[in-house]
Amino acid sequence: MPTYTDPTREAAETAEATRGLAHAIGGLSRPEAMPGILGNLLDTTRRLQDVLTGLSRQHVDLIDRASTDAGDAKTGEAHAFATADALDEAATLLSQAEARLDRASTHAHLIAWQPAPTPERQWLNVVFLQGQEADEVLALIDAEGEDAALDHLQGFDAGAETTDAALTHGYVYTTPPTTALDRTAAGGEYTMVYNRDLGHVGLYRTFTPDPDDALDADGADHAPGASRPVIKPAPRRTPGKNTPTPTRQGASPRRDASWFDHPGVTPVQQGRGLGR
Repeated sequence: MPTYTDPTREAAETAEATRGLAHAIGGLSRPEAMPGILGNLLDTTRRLQDVLTGLSRQHVDLIDRASTDAGDAKTGEAHAFATADALDEAATLLSQAEARLDRASTHAHLIAWQPAPTPERQWLNVVFLQGQEADEVLALIDAEGEDAALDHLQGFDAGAETTDAALTHGYVYTTPPTTALDRTAAGGEYTMVYNRDLGHVGLYRTFTPDPDDALDADGADHAPGASRPVIKPAPRRTPGKNTPTPTRQGASPRRDASWFDHPGVTPVQQGRGLGR
């Protein structure tokens, strides 16, 4: 709260408030608040000119008390006059800053900021199985149903690690990629895609990207025949032996299944070590 009587305290609080404002501006998420901020800064600049002018005048009015540490009054007066002149020059420069802030404020009040786009839900690949591993899941579907298979496949989901892997390689889709012969089963945030004739099973999890990560579908790389990924992928890396692969404890080694190219998911098994 302003005291109106203690300039030392007021100056300290002003400096701290300005420091806080500079920090808060970096996290500004509501652009519609900026015209009001500029208006307050314009008023602050005008007040600061009054402060500088008042300080300059005080250095002149109290000049008979000016001296150096050694008691040299003449040199003290010279320093007081020099301080007053510099403060007057600073006030003049602030008047120029005020004019430009006024212009900025005028333009800012003419901007109609629109709401940030709300990202739509996407689907990221969790795992894709072929061969013996897929046969085991298909057998589980026959024996215990799709819910049991969904529960089993969720064991491949390593949470943030799986999300990061999908984002890194761009395997995030508007809908789970399927072919005409595929069947699907949904449970919570997961969708299982399986095909008995071709012998493959895949699991996808819902994902809502940050607005800054959203990418127009026309500009995204995608596998032929699959839904276009709408997440901006990080720079692609060449998969190596240490590529993280979420696995369920006790899962058997994956066999090479290069004979089958499922749209949109064959790159997944290559890039994330799945299907080997």
